[in-house]
Parts: sequence; structure tokens; C-alpha cells
Amino acid sequence: MGLDSFLEILGFVGLGLGLGFFTANIISNKKWPWLSFIILLIGILAYLFRYLSTFQSYYQQYLAGVANIDTYYLGLGVLVFLAIFIQYLGDNTKFSYNGELLRFGGFYEDSNVLAYISNKNTIVQASKKFQALLKKTDVKQTELQLTAVQADGKPLMLKGIEKSIIQCEGKLNDPVHFQFVYSNNLVLEMDIIKKAVKKNNKKIGFVLLDASISNSYKMEVQKEMKRNLYIYLDLLSEPVAYYDDEDKAYIMSRTFSEYISHPDHKLPKADLRKWIHLDDVASYDNKKTEENKLNKNYYRIQTKSGYEWFEEGFGRFFGHDFMIVKKANLPSNASVSMGTYKSLIKKVTDLCEQDKEFGLVMMNMKNFSASVQGMGKDYSDIVLNKFFTTISEGSLKDQVVLFKIGNSEYVFAIEGKDYFDLVIRDLDNKSSDFLTQEVIINSNHHRINCELGLVYAQDVKPFDARNIIKTGFDCLKEATDPEFLKDYSIYQPKEILQQDYNLQELGINLEKDDLSEFMDDVKK
Repeated sequence: MGLDSFLEILGFVGLGLGLGFFTANIISNKKWPWLSFIILLIGILAYLFRYLSTFQSYYQQYLAGVANIDTYYLGLGVLVFLAIFIQYLGDNTKFSYNGELLRFGGFYEDSNVLAYISNKNTIVQASKKFQALLKKTDVKQTELQLTAVQADGKPLMLKGIEKSIIQCEGKLNDPVHFQFVYSNNLVLEMDIIKKAVKKNNKKIGFVLLDASISNSYKMEVQKEMKRNLYIYLDLLSEPVAYYDDEDKAYIMSRTFSEYISHPDHKLPKADLRKWIHLDDVASYDNKKTEENKLNKNYYRIQTKSGYEWFEEGFGRFFGHDFMIVKKANLPSNASVSMGTYKSLIKKVTDLCEQDKEFGLVMMNMKNFSASVQGMGKDYSDIVLNKFFTTISEGSLKDQVVLFKIGNSEYVFAIEGKDYFDLVIRDLDNKSSDFLTQEVIINSNHHRINCELGLVYAQDVKPFDARNIIKTGFDCLKEATDPEFLKDYSIYQPKEILQQDYNLQELGINLEKDDLSEFMDDVKK
């Protein structure tokens, strides 16, 4: 029978495509796809039955009379193609998935990888060590024959031992202690950890790690690191300490030990509370460590010269608590220059000579002393640092210079009319950081309230440094007046109006006759 039917041609095309994808599957996955092979074999035999001369008599007897036989053969060809194509896609998706497992599992380089496991707990790739371990189960009558296996002291059956090892007693991220006993009474011990491998927070498989071989080496490395860290901190000649998560104690430099008169370089975490000021113990106890986040805490520690402020950086990294303590040594402000009254005059003079647009904000921190009373100078500096940093790192960044002119009086020189107007706008909106701020140190809340005098330099006449500064002080004096309604006063220039008067329009005639009559009336 010739290939003169269009349906016959399509059937052959489907069969040919199926054969092509069957071959591609073998090449890409390097294994024999049995299901596709069986389906392809059925298709080929069906077509041979129809077209091979050896089977023509049987075909004529059984199938030639079937109506629409070409359609059935077309359907068979398409079915063969679809079935093989679907298995090809599935096998190659699985192959790609396993490749992702190997790629994203590669970060476990600090331990010995035994095997990569799929989500269905089948081995994707095994190391030579793991393969050799499993091969010993097949060795008979030799000293390498595996005779018994235990997992955490529990006996396992040798049959299916591979699956038992892969299961790891149902544990994840926790080591399972395996014991392998051989016919020569050799006992091999191994700690195996099963961990999930993730891609974009989606689990794509597991990895088996041999953690037993590197444990002793890691311990030695850790001891050496601690020893070097202690030597480094000691060489700083500063009162510094770090928290050892294993010893549950602070390891202090020699300077720190002498600073607090403690005989040992180790100070248990619970004992540190004995050296902390009673008012600061609560904030020390209530600090919370967060994963991958560094926080700071401030507290006073009893030293040979009295209580002094220390700062502690703390957080949780890689599953371990991290803490380091050092003496707080913060300047009044680390990012804003703080000049004197003399330097204020020089700054304003320079701005006037350069004809720059600028303004002054005179500040009186009216309740600062009461807010930090009894906390000490170091603590007061920390509060000031936070207060001024909020201003200098905000919308006025790089546009403001700070001067200290009294115990609680400060002056801010702000360049640019737009920036000065921004300060006034925030005052009108009751959102000004100049007027009030809440500074939080540990669990202590300090609401700092201020009084302000503001002057835009270009509004002051004459335009010179001393007159501008004096005008600013006058505004501040007005703001500090208890009877003044606001906590801030803004200088408003006073305009002197000059108007020419027309005496005739006012009905006044100063000609000689009128004046004579006026004088005569006066004489009478």
C-alpha cells in the first residue's frame, strides 16, 4: 500500500517526532526512558504490521476492512509523539531541578558533602565516600563486610540502609550519630546532618553533611581565634570586653579588669549586673537581641573612680549572641561643628562680607538640665549628640553650623533663604525638631523643649554681624518671656513710612495774608 494518503503522512510524521524526542531524551539525561521505549515500540510494530509485506495477509484479514483506518493510524502516531514528548519534558525538568539543587547546595563548603538528596528522598549525586560506604554492604565474607549500623544508639536493618541514612531519623539541621560495624570489629563513627537546600525561599532538595571529621579541627581553630582576639583587645590598652557565647561570660581586656578592680579576665554575664548602676540594671536586663541586627545600649559601670558610662553593641549573628562593651566616649556632636561665641561672630561677619543669604536660630534648651539631672556629663553628651544629629542629618544636612554660647544656649547659622524658610514652615506646622524632640536612651525617654529666636539676616538694617546677632538675642529674649504666647519669636522688620502732605488739600494756606491774620488773632 503506497503513502498516498495525507493522514498516512501525518501519522508517519508523528511517529518520526516521537522517535526524535526519544533519542533526545537518552542524550540529555544519559539514561534509558523505558516508558517512552515501550510506547515507541508499540507504534513501530503497528506501522510494520500495516506496511511490511510479511504481515500484509494478516492486515488484510483483520484491519483492512475497518472504516477510517487511516484516522486510527494518525491517532496512534500523534499519541506516540505526545507520550514521548511529555516524558521528555518531565525528565529534563527533573534534570534541571537537580542541577539547581547542586548549584544552590554548593554553599555548604565548610563541611564534607556526602550526598545531595531530592525532595522525594532519592540520591541526586553522592560523594565517593558515601558510595564506598554503601558498597560495603554488598561485600561478603571479607573483613570489609558491614555487619551492623546504629543511628543514635538505635539498630538499623542493613536491608535498605541507604534509605535509612538518607532519612536521618527524620531530623533536619540536627546531627545524627551513626556507628558502622564491620566484620573485623572495626567501628566507624560519623555525625551526619541533613539540611534543606533552598532557592528563593523554596525548598528544592536536601544535602547530607559529614560533620564529624571537621569538628575537632574547628574547635582548635575557634580556640586559636579566641586567643588572638584576646591578645588584640589587650594590646589596645582600652577598657574593652566581648561576650563569649560558649562560656556565657564577658572576656575582658587587662585594662578593663583593672578599671573595675576585678581579679579575673572573665566576668559571667549574671555577675556584670553587680557592677552596673542600680538605675541602669533594668535597661541592661530588658535589651533584646534580634537576628542580623546590631543594637546599642548605654549603662554606668562602677570603676575605681566612680560610675562611668559604657556602651554595648549587641545582636545575634549566625545563631550566636554577639556583644562588645567599651567606654562611651562620644563628643557633644560628631557630625556638626560646634563653635564658640567668638567663632559665631567671625562666621556671621564672613557671610555678611560675602553677601550670602542666611538666617540665625537662637536656641535656649529650657528643660535640658532637669531632664538629665543626676545622669552625669557623659550621659548628657549622649543626649545632646542625638538631639543635634537629628537636626544636622535631617532636611538641613550640610547647610547648618552650630555654636555654643551658654550653658543651655546655642545658635544655628543656616545658609540659604529656602532652608531658613523651611525651618519657619516646620514651626508653623508644629513639626519642628528645633522646638521639641523626644530623645530615647535605652528605656529612658527625654522630651527636650526649647525656646527659639529667629532672624533672617537680610531683614536687619544695618547689615552687619553684631547688629544681626543682637537682633537674634532680642527675639530669643522675647520668646523666653513667660507672658509671650509662643515658644519662638521671628524678627519682623519695621518699615518707616514717609508721605508728602498737600497743605492746600488739607485747607491750610500759608501765604502772607493768611499768616498775618493768624498772628493778629494770637496777639489778641
